[in-house]
Amino acid sequence: MLIRFALPAGTIAEAIMRKDAPSGRYTSIVEWKAIPIEEGDENELLAQRITTSSDIAAGFSKAVASYDQFRKLCR
Repeated sequence: MLIRFALPAGTIAEAIMRKDAPSGRYTSIVEWKAIPIEEGDENELLAQRITTSSDIAAGFSKAVASYDQFRKLCR
């Protein structure tokens, strides 16, 4: 599985994870590297802004909490 992380310094990292056959869970990282943000990639640019701006991080955190609360109400 390939996943991307937005790190606190604003760097985007990409990791390839290995699946553990007995459990079916991804349990180890087999490759890890910092990658450049592709021009026009709105998701990665937003992730970078969230990790480097405390105001945007706080707003994002509130939005996630609000969404979680909404989902609980809809059950």
